[in-house]
Amino acid sequence: MEEKIISLKENGNGIVKKAQQLVESRYSLTVMEIKIISELITMVKVTDTVFHEYVFKVDEWKNEKDLKRKDIYKAFENVARDLMSKPLTIRSTDSESWLVVNWVSSAQYIKGKGIVKFQISDKLKPYLLALKEHFLQYDIKNILPLRSSYVIRLYELLKDWYNAGFRYSQNKTVTKIIDLRWLRQTFQIPDKYRYNNIKERILLKAQSDLPKYTDIKFKFDEIKEGHRVTHLKFTIQGKGQKKEKMDKTQAKQELADQQIKLILKDVPEQYRTGVEKIIKKHTDKDIKYIIKQIEYTNNSNPKSYLAFLTAAIENDYAAAAAAEAEAKQQEQEQKIKRLTEKEEYKKKKAEEEEIKKLEDYFLSMTKQEQDELKNEALNQLHKLYPNAPATSATFGELSVDIMVKKILREKIDSSRKHLKAQL
Repeated sequence: MEEKIISLKENGNGIVKKAQQLVESRYSLTVMEIKIISELITMVKVTDTVFHEYVFKVDEWKNEKDLKRKDIYKAFENVARDLMSKPLTIRSTDSESWLVVNWVSSAQYIKGKGIVKFQISDKLKPYLLALKEHFLQYDIKNILPLRSSYVIRLYELLKDWYNAGFRYSQNKTVTKIIDLRWLRQTFQIPDKYRYNNIKERILLKAQSDLPKYTDIKFKFDEIKEGHRVTHLKFTIQGKGQKKEKMDKTQAKQELADQQIKLILKDVPEQYRTGVEKIIKKHTDKDIKYIIKQIEYTNNSNPKSYLAFLTAAIENDYAAAAAAEAEAKQQEQEQKIKRLTEKEEYKKKKAEEEEIKKLEDYFLSMTKQEQDELKNEALNQLHKLYPNAPATSATFGELSVDIMVKKILREKIDSSRKHLKAQL
């Protein structure tokens, strides 16, 4: 068994999920014992592959009998002892093979903490873990108000039959006929109970309580051989809204568990248990929000991973870091923009100064030198554009002026190179 403690308050999902063979197994438990076992089962997750240690905080247990504090602890001790001495018998589908096993393999009370730790028997793994077909599931709220262990067991049977019938035929009403002897054996009903006792204390009581507190209701008919009742015919109906609500709740819970499992893959292995608890304490936060905080924590490589992640979730470190990064990016872009503008300004200024120098140089020339340079510029324009009309703007004053500056720049550059070669 993996060393991991699961508490009811933090990890109970409210859904009881068990194999059909477990529903139809033979056992006899008190109301309190059945409810405690059911609460244990709600702490088993759909993704679990092993059982863990499951913890009850005694003070949080619903005190249905208004027991005094010391009596509650005593009641839990009695339940723990009884669960170790009241095995259940699970029969195979062909009824040839059977398994006798206790519900729990150990129960430990921790003085000073007010908690009781239970370990579910490993032999029950096939009936509680990784169930994909032939299983019963329901919201535990359906059974908490019920005060009879027999009524709770009948609810589970009827619910299982109804779910199976509804799943395969989509009928709103499901019918099931059972042998009365089978019911006696399954519920471990004492021989002193005659049929009239069963009818009054179990069937009629359930018929009254289930419509009030659960998501199903039923009718039953007696099938007789002579004057003796041998079989019972149950007609079961769902109560729509509760079933739909439970299905949505279960779907939502399973989706959340799957998302958490995916998220934990990005968490260092030694912190996964702690991170899972942190996530479940912050169910008000969006999954994407949690992922961002985990990514930020991973990148920050803090000394105390769990404390840092908790602070990150509560204070949105990821958003603050993103805002800071964006501010730095904007600052960098502004800096580049300023440098670019400065370079462009320098380049433009240099071009303007060079043009001014060329203009000054041209003005320092004699009239004859200027005319010769203009004629040279005009000749080059005619060579470049031989087909252009003589009166076009191609040979106008502005074009000649631009060509003059080009020729002067080339002559100056040539002189610089010649002078540099001589040096």
